[in-house]
Amino acid sequence: MSDRHPDRSKAGRSRLIPFRNGEAATDRHSRRLRENVAAAEELRAWCAEHGIDMTVTNGGHHWQFRLPTGQVAEWWPSRAKFVWNKQWAKGIHVHDHEQARKLLQKRLPTGGA
Repeated sequence: MSDRHPDRSKAGRSRLIPFRNGEAATDRHSRRLRENVAAAEELRAWCAEHGIDMTVTNGGHHWQFRLPTGQVAEWWPSRAKFVWNKQWAKGIHVHDHEQARKLLQKRLPTGGA
């Protein structure tokens, strides 16, 4: 996963995994990965309730979501890279599973209600 395509937008500051001044980028990425992987089953349950197929591969580094609408989202939590339908140039900077869930919810036909 390279950063050839910088993120076009941001999901905002994470209240679950906040930025820490002075923290090395490698430490921050490891913390992001660890905390999101720990919450994967919670997100998987939400996805199942909403007809979203969620797959986590590569030791938690790559997450895929297949929505009932046919759209596919991919997320790399350690890098905070989230893309819809392989549109790399339209990436969204997403730090935590709750931010990812909100983006998924917006694309559901009923808005996740």
